[in-house]
Amino acid sequence: FFPIFAPQRYTTSTDDQVIADVKKAGQVLVRNGLSEIENRLGDTNYLGGDDLTICDFYAVPMLRWCTLIFPN
Repeated sequence: FFPIFAPQRYTTSTDDQVIADVKKAGQVLVRNGLSEIENRLGDTNYLGGDDLTICDFYAVPMLRWCTLIFPN
């Protein structure tokens, strides 16, 4: 999420188009991460399989951030 929320950390440019490109690249990374979460979940309710783990709790704020990035 850092390239989306703090794109200036990933470029020395102050050009608006470059900053927008960094954010878009960050969105691709987040979408890839969401796909990984979906693949890991499969038919289970939790990332760790049948049991609730710290990974599930950690995923909650990340998934909420996605509502800010991908509102639809």
